[in-house]
Amino acid sequence: MRLTQILFSIGAWNYIVLGLLHIAYFSAVTLSPNRPAIVADMRETPTPLGMFGRQTDLLSLYNGFSFMMAVMLIAAGGLSILAQRIDTDFPAQSGAILVFNVVLSLVALVLSVKFFFGGPVWLFLVSFVAYLAAFVASRTNAWP
Repeated sequence: MRLTQILFSIGAWNYIVLGLLHIAYFSAVTLSPNRPAIVADMRETPTPLGMFGRQTDLLSLYNGFSFMMAVMLIAAGGLSILAQRIDTDFPAQSGAILVFNVVLSLVALVLSVKFFFGGPVWLFLVSFVAYLAAFVASRTNAWP
């Protein structure tokens, strides 16, 4: 099952790397001197959330969603690594997490193809293939 563990780790660490790259990317885009007009327009565009009477601007909303997405990517990868370390006979007790990660990565891949550019598409593709291969390896005796 060593190959299963390696493939699963690739998928999990890829999520963490993607989350960190996402923080770097959205920070660079938001703070880029080449985009002051767009940033200023976003800052000046009010966005009433209607929740708790709070109002914000489009830039704050964009930054909040971007940062939250990055944190969730890092958390998904981190939880997977934690599950792998807790399960001494991985994936005997963590089979559901393995299946969940295959489905999550497939959904993320499809959404990335539809809405994003090359970087996220390739990174989610790597995670999907790694998790799927880990699942297949865990179910067969073809790989040690």
